[in-house]
Amino acid sequence: MTIIMPTWLFMMVSILFTIGVSFLLSVIMSKFLKKGDKRKENMAGFLAAVVTILLVIATSEAFVERVYEGDVLFTADKAWEVEDATARYLSTERPLVVANLFRHGYYESIETNELGTMRIHWQVTHYPEIYERAMELHSEGTHFFPFQAYYEAVVQPVVTDVLEEEPPSLSAMEEMINDRLPGHEANLNQ
Repeated sequence: MTIIMPTWLFMMVSILFTIGVSFLLSVIMSKFLKKGDKRKENMAGFLAAVVTILLVIATSEAFVERVYEGDVLFTADKAWEVEDATARYLSTERPLVVANLFRHGYYESIETNELGTMRIHWQVTHYPEIYERAMELHSEGTHFFPFQAYYEAVVQPVVTDVLEEEPPSLSAMEEMINDRLPGHEANLNQ
């Protein structure tokens, strides 16, 4: 399950949660303290509020990631595009994030004998198809899609194989690459 919400909504939910938990802790602590000792009750309520606020801040920073407008989150089943300027997401599915910069594609130059230097622009068109392979390549501690590693492990070998077959034209080469890489779109320029 993945929940994406605008940052302002996340902050409001966090504040309401903090107030609710602080209130409940204060009520529970006041039941266990002696009646008539207002100083201890006030101190216990204050400490409960401080502990709750610190826990909310710590857990939100550790478990709730930020994404920005235009970013794409994807799992093996689904992809989501972030529409808010900034958002937070909480997920049990371990989604990968494609930054808006890379969502529109990735460029790489290739040296060939016959055609000289070619520039390949490849773009992922269907993210859930590549999730399993991307998860194998991504490094722990990050939630971003590993573009360079993915290119070197998946796209580059296909492009090299197609170049070795010496197709008659660039359009034929593009077609061969696109056929061998489902969920991708490749464009070649000289």
